[in-house]
Amino acid sequence: MKGWASTRGQLAGTLAFAVVVTGGLAAATRFAGTAGPCEQVLIASSQEKASMLQGFAVSYDAGRPRVDGQCVSVSVEKVDSGDAELALANGWTGSTRPEVWSPASSAWVNLLKAQAPAVAARLLPVSIISLFQSPLVIGMPEPMAMALRYTTTPIGWSQILKLAQDPRGWAVYGKPKWGKFKLGKTNPTISTSGLHALIGAYYAAPGDGALSVDTVSSAPVKAFIRAIEASVVHYGETATDFLQHLRYTDLQGLDAPLGYISAIAVEEQELADYNAGLVGGIQYSPPRVKLVAIYPSGGTPVADHPYVVLGWSSDGQKAAALDFEDFIERQVTSIEARHFRFGDVATPALASLVYPDGHLPALVRLESPAGPVLQAMLRGWKQVRKAARVLFLIDTAVAPGALTDATRDLAGAASAFASQDKVGVWTFPSPGEGTASHTVLRDVTEDSGSLGVTLARIKPVKGHSELEGALYDAVTQMVANYDPTAINAVVVLELSPGNQAASADTGFLTSEAPFVRVFTVGPASDLLRAIATLAGGTFYEPGAASHFLNDAISNF
Repeated sequence: MKGWASTRGQLAGTLAFAVVVTGGLAAATRFAGTAGPCEQVLIASSQEKASMLQGFAVSYDAGRPRVDGQCVSVSVEKVDSGDAELALANGWTGSTRPEVWSPASSAWVNLLKAQAPAVAARLLPVSIISLFQSPLVIGMPEPMAMALRYTTTPIGWSQILKLAQDPRGWAVYGKPKWGKFKLGKTNPTISTSGLHALIGAYYAAPGDGALSVDTVSSAPVKAFIRAIEASVVHYGETATDFLQHLRYTDLQGLDAPLGYISAIAVEEQELADYNAGLVGGIQYSPPRVKLVAIYPSGGTPVADHPYVVLGWSSDGQKAAALDFEDFIERQVTSIEARHFRFGDVATPALASLVYPDGHLPALVRLESPAGPVLQAMLRGWKQVRKAARVLFLIDTAVAPGALTDATRDLAGAASAFASQDKVGVWTFPSPGEGTASHTVLRDVTEDSGSLGVTLARIKPVKGHSELEGALYDAVTQMVANYDPTAINAVVVLELSPGNQAASADTGFLTSEAPFVRVFTVGPASDLLRAIATLAGGTFYEPGAASHFLNDAISNF
């Protein structure tokens, strides 16, 4: 592991999706109580391994380590790989700045080199250590994988495209009740599994596999990628978003997970965790419907989890960071217990979790293409990704300051929408004595341009807000004007959910909105959580995620 040099091609091009509501980059704050004479080292870790590294840091600190006669203290914070790369490219200032960066893939390191070469030259060491690995797989509910005869039939992105394009859906395999093929993918500008899935899809596109800027930008390749994106249910920020909802559906019955998703692009390690009952850092019993790992024919990218000691660290911090890396290397049993690999070979325990017979196919790695090619890939994805058709439903019967802050942050996050997206804005309650449940400020037929102007006009109103009626009207209108070529969604911004009736009738979300997802944003609330889960969306709590509005938008 030591001395492994980063030799992959460079990445460039990203979307800036950072909306800070509570201050600082998402979850990137130093642990309390670290002040003192000891050498302090903060590690910004990708979410897949953050909890494991945090445990290692606690054990390491408990041994009262000293390096070159100086005591050492290590803390680890979870920061999404794409968010951290963007912060580094922008100079990452303040107390949140880490001494070590450990994204899920060296692709993010290469992206930093291409996006901010001067910054990278100052920060990146000549040699970068890989802690452990996990290949990208296509996670599929076991009954669906069995229907595809996955153990004997090669399955790659071309086969996924063929199934997604067939209007008969799963009826082709004698399972009409499963409906159309539904693909879950994460945003490649934020998530490693999303970026790796994009790379894998371009490798599978028409051509001889010798990718160049011209071939990536060619009409046949763009058509292939556009067709894959058309099968996407919605784009999650991370694979955990999908796995958490899949866990919820698993509790509803054996058929529920099959109606939610057909396949998810996910790291092997996260799939193994899910089958072991570990989802979002919480240990449950194993799911009733497990996921099977499909290893794409033709090869797959591998997350190599680099450990990057940054150049702005002091000599003492660099020595301490490397000493902690030595400590990590000795935790082989713990690392394998969390379902990571060392090299290409999986342990028998890992293999049995992700592949029922335990005999995994040989791992074929796909290397990242050259930087300009990856730039073209990301530019192409932004052009062909599935469009969003979104209605924001905003409760204005709240304190003026809270509403102003929320709509300002929403306007910032909404800059992530593209020209092909359609965005509408409704507010509730409707002012005056009328019977309308809401006020239309912007119709959903409008593109995303000038959305900030609309949001800036929103003012608080007095009165009692009734979410149930406004949400019913919003969902039924979105269903009536459903666009099968887009991701159709309603986003509820409810800052005072305690004003709503806990017994609100939400049955229409499943009976009348099979194609419209509902995302809810607000303080902790059983009602908001129930609405999101019933409608296949996600609930976001402002106090739990500093860029929660951006997360919701990334889910489109």
